[in-house]
Amino acid sequence: MTQNASIYKKIAKVMSEVSRVPKNGYNSFNKYKYATESDLTESIRPILNEVGLAFFSNVLEQERNGDFTKVKMEFTLIDLDTSETLKSYYWGEGQDKNDKGLYKAYTGATKYFFMKTFLIPTGDDPEGNEDNQTPKNSKSEKMATDKQLDLVKRLIIEVANSTESTQENTYKALKNYIKKDIEWYSEDDATKAIQILNKQKGA
Repeated sequence: MTQNASIYKKIAKVMSEVSRVPKNGYNSFNKYKYATESDLTESIRPILNEVGLAFFSNVLEQERNGDFTKVKMEFTLIDLDTSETLKSYYWGEGQDKNDKGLYKAYTGATKYFFMKTFLIPTGDDPEGNEDNQTPKNSKSEKMATDKQLDLVKRLIIEVANSTESTQENTYKALKNYIKKDIEWYSEDDATKAIQILNKQKGA
């Protein structure tokens, strides 16, 4: 059995359940909803508990420059059944004139950790909003179904598992072929992604 196979399966399970996360934030300029940090943490904790995953975080580095605070965070996922662990490292930044900069940087890193680990489509990815424009599919394209997106997410985990990579690197590799974040996939994009991932899994 591949090392950490159990924890990867549980991550895949969380990814399949993550559609429960509400999107209470609203970008009035680009007119789209997105998940806030509180949306993510409040919704994903019971899912983690359901599948038997716990997570811990530590501040490894901290620096402040004027109003800006920057932190390096270590996040550890723990499989409560097997004691398998996965560690991730993310930077967070916060701006505040008072003493809330550390909190803002911490919550930003936590949100990014959840987004990238479980491929949560929040709609506010800065790389997808260059020049204040959100990526859009043409009117003739239908957006991918939840079933298609769940399959793409599961295949990303399976490919990462079979190639001894991480789901984040597998996702980045997929973006070399499909120049969109998963939340903006059309049905054709999802079909292409499934074909690519199945091919990689069988390689």
